[in-house]
Amino acid sequence: MDKELYEMDLDGKIDKSLKVLEEAKEKFNNIGVGFTGGKDSLTTLDLVSEVIDDFKIIFVDTGQHFDEVYDFVEKTEERYDAPIIHAKNTEVLEKANGTTVKKQNLGQKNQEELEKIEWDEFEVAEDREPCCHLLKTVAFQETLSEIGIDGHINGIRWDEQESRRDEEYFSSREDHTRVHPILHWSEDDVWSYIKTEGLKYNPLYDKGYRSIGCKPCTNKVSEDADHERAGRAQDKEKVMERLRSLGYM
Repeated sequence: MDKELYEMDLDGKIDKSLKVLEEAKEKFNNIGVGFTGGKDSLTTLDLVSEVIDDFKIIFVDTGQHFDEVYDFVEKTEERYDAPIIHAKNTEVLEKANGTTVKKQNLGQKNQEELEKIEWDEFEVAEDREPCCHLLKTVAFQETLSEIGIDGHINGIRWDEQESRRDEEYFSSREDHTRVHPILHWSEDDVWSYIKTEGLKYNPLYDKGYRSIGCKPCTNKVSEDADHERAGRAQDKEKVMERLRSLGYM
């Protein structure tokens, strides 16, 4: 985490973000932008639209999102006039359908992924590590591979989680590079940008949610909560740290 960048005023932070995106535009031929329906990805997408003309929006669709998220994704697609690709592990969602997902009932790819994390069966939304790995990491990676993304832009920030404090603006992976243009922003910076630009944001924020994830793992938080992710299932936060090592954002 670069303290000097983190303590810049918002105008300076915007300039830095735009420079990162200009560099990404020059480096990559097929750019994807991650969109979650949340404030950070909205800000990132809006900045991208200022710099890059041709990009794909990628929404990791776990089938477990709030209705408000799906509605907002649809409205965002209309606003930016860019198709949103739903990264989805259809096989797992079909096998789940209210029952235990068993490894032997899945295809080879999903079986191999469960073996990596040493699970034989799980309940969607209950057993968070296998659920998140198959519905997020695997769906995300397979979609990037299928559509040939070489540069993936997402809205993670240094101050969100301890595991993100060492992230860099450009982070190489096996078959693509991650680009993080708002690493140096704070939660307050994001909201200032949204309000200054008059961006329409997810209505869940006005209903007491401060950070938005899958519905079963996200709760409202009190106004005096210390951290914006206090409403997210904390055991899931630990799981997500491990999943990042397996290829998630």
